[in-house]
Amino acid sequence: MKNYLFLLIIIFFFKSCASTYTLDEINKTLKSAKSQEVEMDNSENNSKKINPEDQFIIDSIASVLIENREVILPIEYKNVVENINENSLVDTIFLSNIFTKSPTGGVPLNYQFDVKKNDIIIYEFENTNINKIEKIEIIEGDATRLLLGNFKGNSEENGSFKILSDNKLILNIANDKFLKNLGLFRSKLKVSMKKVSSSLRIKTEIINDTVFKKNKVIEEVTDTIYNIYNNNKYNLKSSLYLSNQNRVTLPIHIKNKNNLVGWGYWLGLKGSDTINPKSFIDFSKQEILKLNYKVSDLESKNDDISLVINNQSLDLRSLNYSKNFAFYISDNNVLNENNKGIIFVKNNSNLYDYTIQYILVSINLRKSKIEIDKDIPVISKYFKLSLISDE
Repeated sequence: MKNYLFLLIIIFFFKSCASTYTLDEINKTLKSAKSQEVEMDNSENNSKKINPEDQFIIDSIASVLIENREVILPIEYKNVVENINENSLVDTIFLSNIFTKSPTGGVPLNYQFDVKKNDIIIYEFENTNINKIEKIEIIEGDATRLLLGNFKGNSEENGSFKILSDNKLILNIANDKFLKNLGLFRSKLKVSMKKVSSSLRIKTEIINDTVFKKNKVIEEVTDTIYNIYNNNKYNLKSSLYLSNQNRVTLPIHIKNKNNLVGWGYWLGLKGSDTINPKSFIDFSKQEILKLNYKVSDLESKNDDISLVINNQSLDLRSLNYSKNFAFYISDNNVLNENNKGIIFVKNNSNLYDYTIQYILVSINLRKSKIEIDKDIPVISKYFKLSLISDE
């Protein structure tokens, strides 16, 4: 019986040795087939001196590019843009950085990651316990890229490889042995895996953009001036006595004929008909702009008063007028005179005296120069850096 037990132990020992030898051979084959080891080659950077301030800007631009895929820089950053090293512009992502105990119950630990063609995978495994781990395997698609069998206690394994095509990367950690499935002889494992996207490239363009800058400029502005030349009242006596002053002659005299837009008059033909000159100016504005105005508010009627309007100008009367008021739009293409005409007013009543109101206005334009802050469009050149990936 003792001889039989000893024989079983010898057979188990040689079987384990044979299994270890086979896995080690597989690992040698995989390592010799790695397409690329990740090396940090700084010879280019050392040959070109970059001051710390520019290097800080370059690192900041690289961070923004990786995050936003695009950055726009002023043209003044030309030297900095030229110093950006595309080969050093990589996007490093930690796929895993964990401490874990070896699995139990025959169920392996399984992790999956998305990877792209030409990504570099950097791995590091450290068994921090004296107990070995049966198997650590990294699979890309259907291909095994790394296989560690009987990973010894208190040992490390690290390396790297390039991804061959867009795929799923799977990490399996298995510890399938009878006693270990029961939770005995567990190991502690540190797993670190990084993905370095080495296919990043920068597309550099010079673009034009219009920006507005505030500058002080001298501008010519046009002000509208409203003139009131007359706002007087006149007392017309009855015609009963020849000595009474029952008539008045009202000149239409415009003092300022420069840049004349128009002029107008209004007559209140009895004492109760009176307005503020501003009301007639408002009417004049509406006539120029061809807007509606309640013309009836300006009408004044008196059968005892006769009016004769002697218009001596060539100006055009506006559409809205009445016996007692009118507005004329000036034509600056013809010779303008200060005297536009005369209004004759007579009280024909033999009984009543009347007080009339006479308003004469004009509208002129006055040009002046002022200094203002103005948004001036300025075409500026910018660098547009776009991050692209190799197909």
